[in-house]
Amino acid sequence: MNRARAWLPSLIAIAAALALLAPWRGVYWWASHEKYWYPVRVVEWVEAWRAGAWYPRWCPDLFGGYGYPFFDFYPPGVFAGAGALVLALGLSTAAALKTVIAAFAIAGAIGAYGLVRGETRRSDAALVGALVFVALPYRANDLWARGDLAEYAALSLVPLALWAHRAFLRAPADRA
Repeated sequence: MNRARAWLPSLIAIAAALALLAPWRGVYWWASHEKYWYPVRVVEWVEAWRAGAWYPRWCPDLFGGYGYPFFDFYPPGVFAGAGALVLALGLSTAAALKTVIAAFAIAGAIGAYGLVRGETRRSDAALVGALVFVALPYRANDLWARGDLAEYAALSLVPLALWAHRAFLRAPADRA
């Protein structure tokens, strides 16, 4: 019960992460530097999967039908996650992308909370750290101005990676 109570404040960090995504509710897609390219790329990813390519590399419909090796140069995680939701649940590409980014936002909040809690053993400090991470201006700029969902997702995984690394280093040798 004590462990559950220590993690209860992480729900506040998760709620804050989701609250920052609230402007999505009223729009299909938002204006950013990337414009509508993320949904287009998810469509390309899904079409490549349907055509039998397990790891799509070439996007034959881009650049006026000449094609483009987009997935050779761009991280595939966001597209693969959204593509899986499109195929498995029948979500629209925009809804699938929003769901994937919401999952990364939650993962970032939990990771930041866990990282700080692991270092300080204090739930209050962990909550503050998680809220600061959730509201970092660079992450908000990645999401709302630049529209770089892949970078936003990658930054959301950093606290989880650091938390796992620090926990591994603290573990006794026989458990590590």
